[in-house]
Amino acid sequence: MNVKNLTILAVCALVLLSCGKGKHKDDEAAGAENAAATPVQVAAVTTGSIDRVVEADAVLFPIHQASLTAKISAPVKQFFVNRGDHVKAGQLVATLENRDLLAAER
Repeated sequence: MNVKNLTILAVCALVLLSCGKGKHKDDEAAGAENAAATPVQVAAVTTGSIDRVVEADAVLFPIHQASLTAKISAPVKQFFVNRGDHVKAGQLVATLENRDLLAAER
C-alpha cells in the first residue's frame, strides 16, 4: 500500500469510530420524555398595581456624566442644585463669591 491509500484508510477508520460515541439528539429527547413531569400552577392573567416593594442596597452609575470647572477660582456662594439632580444646558448651578474680583478691579 502507498501513503495515499493509508491516509484514506485512516480517515475512514476515524469517521467510523466517531459515529458510535456520545448521545444522539433522539436519545436525549426520549430521556426527557421519560423523566417525571414537574407540577406547574396555572393562573389567569390579571392587571393591577404592584403591591410588593423591595428594598436593597445598590450602586447606580449615570448614563451621562460631566465634570464642571470654573474659569476662575473663587469660593462658592450658593448652590442651586443638589448632587444627582437633573440639569439642563444653560441652567444656573452655583454662584461664586466676587469680593476678591471687585477689589482687584478697583
